[in-house]
Amino acid sequence: MGGANPNSQTFVKLLPNTAAATINKQLTAIFKEHTTADDKKTIYHLQPLSDIHTNVDFDGKVNETTIRNLIWLAIFLLILGAINFINLSTAHAAERAKEVGIRKTFGSKKSQLIFQFLSETFLLTIFTAIISIAITPLLLNAFSGFIPDGLKFTYVFSEPIVLGFLLLLIVVVSLTAGIYPAFILTKFKPVSVLKNSVVTKSGTTRTAWLRKTLVVFQFIIAQVFIIGVFVVDKQIHFALEKNMGFRKEAIINFNVPIDFKNPNSKKHVLKEELQKIPEIQNVSLGGLSPAINGRIATGVEFKEKGKDIKLDADLRNGDTSFLGLYNLKLIAGRNSSYSDTIKEFLINQTLAKQLGFANPADAINHSISIGGPSLPIVGVMQDFNLASLRTAINPTIYFADMKYGLVMHVALQKNPATWQTAIKKMQDAWENIYPDTDFNYTFLDKTISDFYQEDIQLSTLLTWSAIIAILISCLGLLGLVIFMTNNRVKEIGIRKVLGASVRQIITLLSMDFIKLLLIAFVIAIPIAWWQTHNWLQNFAYHTALNWWIFLLSGLLMIIIAITILCFLAGKAAIANPVKSLRME
Repeated sequence: MGGANPNSQTFVKLLPNTAAATINKQLTAIFKEHTTADDKKTIYHLQPLSDIHTNVDFDGKVNETTIRNLIWLAIFLLILGAINFINLSTAHAAERAKEVGIRKTFGSKKSQLIFQFLSETFLLTIFTAIISIAITPLLLNAFSGFIPDGLKFTYVFSEPIVLGFLLLLIVVVSLTAGIYPAFILTKFKPVSVLKNSVVTKSGTTRTAWLRKTLVVFQFIIAQVFIIGVFVVDKQIHFALEKNMGFRKEAIINFNVPIDFKNPNSKKHVLKEELQKIPEIQNVSLGGLSPAINGRIATGVEFKEKGKDIKLDADLRNGDTSFLGLYNLKLIAGRNSSYSDTIKEFLINQTLAKQLGFANPADAINHSISIGGPSLPIVGVMQDFNLASLRTAINPTIYFADMKYGLVMHVALQKNPATWQTAIKKMQDAWENIYPDTDFNYTFLDKTISDFYQEDIQLSTLLTWSAIIAILISCLGLLGLVIFMTNNRVKEIGIRKVLGASVRQIITLLSMDFIKLLLIAFVIAIPIAWWQTHNWLQNFAYHTALNWWIFLLSGLLMIIIAITILCFLAGKAAIANPVKSLRME
């Protein structure tokens, strides 16, 4: 049974054949009997042990969605590799046709040939698996930011389940990539092969449509990855550059120790010392910064003229310098006065609207309660983001109270050249007042960028995946181009003899492939739009899916493919026609 606080968890072992739903009902009955009226609204239920690490709502550190996306990413890359093998194998089928024909002539059975080709694929897969294992330590080091602490390369050999999965993967990949080429290569009839008539009347191989389909499929996946990279990067840039409603540049935050004997003296002395540093623009002693990775909330009650409104609101607190330091704007009323106890509140626009005030100024002098006596509203703040852009702006209450000031907020001069000097002087002041405590600080903009660490990692993964997908797709295209140019060697020679230019031949050879790329692009657009649109819905505030993102990704893919096409087609176009027309 877990809560949002991982420090207060109780582990329960159920008896065999006991349903969790039954225990949940009993828990509800127990807590209703032994709690107050306000606590009866709380829901108590069992949380499976397997859910602890993956349920982010209860402080889980691993997002199941991330794991699922990584699995799909690996599956797609494996599919690309398998498709590429199928494509290259069937493209070179004609080169092995005579081998198959001769073997069949000498009595080889179809099953023996299938076993031979599958064995070749199996050995190739084992070889690539060995190389993959060899480079795994390098990859673990390169992607150390993604790898959980404690995961070592030796884990591959120490866990039977990992070795079993690796062997299963080798078998599945070998069958997936090799079974179709094996059946295609063994279908050739010896008579047709030895007469060199493995082609149809149309002049194309029987599997040409399959190779083209596979090339299109490869480029669809690569195109989706590229669009995903652009959209994720655009959203991260949008999130980091968006005006969150407060100043976040050149601001340092650090906690001050709690002095139980004299809770007010040292922290105020430190504040005064910091204010004397010329490289520091402003100092405030308060609670948490405007935006945090989490939520500190309380219940709010508003009772007036027949209204009885109860809702949750986020809390922020600080001294009279807090609003000015963060450039938090007041759109009505005044700043809260600073005292030993809470005497008045500031609220944000969202809370004013939810209390029923269309005009923020109308909320002034009305009273609300956060568990104690009702206190007046003296000002309304402009809305600002209290967390990452995944979360909509919540109702917010601000108050001034000297007792709760445990975080020092320091606004540095906006000249970065002075920051190190300011930090050194801050550390000296800290060591004079708190000699037994380490000075640890964070920049607010770094804290905010950490909100999107998972998205930054996703962008990195997508970028690498896009590079790999493009590479695999281009290798497939490379094999298909080589095959097609080899089949049209005599045609190219005849066209050159009849006066065709190199540019005309390159255009002739490239047009079919450019059509395949355009088909892949058209199919990839709705798929990529659907995926990226759904991903952006995770953010309450997100960037737009502009048309130029899709156009730019398509142009990038076409430029890469055309470069390969022109190189290979150009090589075929400048070949000596005498050699290409020479009979065997």
